[in-house]
Amino acid sequence: MNDHEKTKDQLITELNESRDRFSRLEGVLLTSEAAGDKPITGLREIMASATRSEQRFRLLFDNSLDGVVITDSEGRVTGL
Repeated sequence: MNDHEKTKDQLITELNESRDRFSRLEGVLLTSEAAGDKPITGLREIMASATRSEQRFRLLFDNSLDGVVITDSEGRVTGL
């Protein structure tokens, strides 16, 4: 299913999942580099892909005519 066929709720869910994956990958990279290890092969490419994905969703939300509020699992507002 391409992005144009997805509902706003599906896109918001994907954005939140991408952010979570990006944060976990960033933590792995920082831990690896702090330990003196070389970065995990392909990790930088994965992080770049996650960044591009977030930029695409950000563009969607910034240009939406509807209001968008992002909340965490406990209902706290984490983004507008």
